[in-house]
Amino acid sequence: MINREFRIFAETSLARYLEGHMESIKQKIHSESDSSLLNVNELEYLTYLINLFHIEAPEFDFEAVFVTEAEREIPVERFPTEYFWDGYPTQRTFPKTVITFHLPYSGDGKLLRMKPSRYTMWTDTVYEENACICFEIIAFRNDAAEIKGKADRIFQGIKTQQINVKNEVNAFNASLEEQVRELFLKRKQSLLGKNSLLTALGVPLKKRSDLPATFAIPGPSIRKKIMVRPEVTGCSVKKSCFVVGLILLKNLRF
Repeated sequence: MINREFRIFAETSLARYLEGHMESIKQKIHSESDSSLLNVNELEYLTYLINLFHIEAPEFDFEAVFVTEAEREIPVERFPTEYFWDGYPTQRTFPKTVITFHLPYSGDGKLLRMKPSRYTMWTDTVYEENACICFEIIAFRNDAAEIKGKADRIFQGIKTQQINVKNEVNAFNASLEEQVRELFLKRKQSLLGKNSLLTALGVPLKKRSDLPATFAIPGPSIRKKIMVRPEVTGCSVKKSCFVVGLILLKNLRF
């Protein structure tokens, strides 16, 4: 699990990711052949690009949270200090119940690692499993209320950071149509200018045979829906109490 852990909403810059995303759109437009770009239906092509590069912000289903539990050997270094007032014992691990909270989510999982431009000074260690964000709490004192309190604080941190990420992503998506149109028209004007220059030379232009004259339909994507490209038209008791608390905890809704 260690290799899957990450600091939620705190590892990389969301702003830089969005800048790179816009650069990918520019590269996509510039990768099209001249004849394809000059003859394609503009509205259809722009719609295709907007749908292709639209970003889905993470959404969490807090009503569907559930927990699982397992007993594990926990290193003594992770125990609260009051457990070992007389120093650490020679035994290096002790068995403890570990409660794992599973928070279902949808949207672009890459954004879970990204820090928004506006953020709170909070993060926590989580991992991703079966379309859920998961985090663990060790039941050192077998206290269900204490465990729930820790989980609530983590959920609240996730909610706050998610709002900041969603606002930034929504702003990007809202400006996507205008920016895509601007990139498209700029590229198209550049091609038209080049063609005018070549025409003025009065010398026949030999076209390359390795460039496509029409758009190919993009292949299926695992995460995004298939976007159809436009065609070019021109070309013990304490233990028992804890167990009861754990059962109640499993049925909590956050």
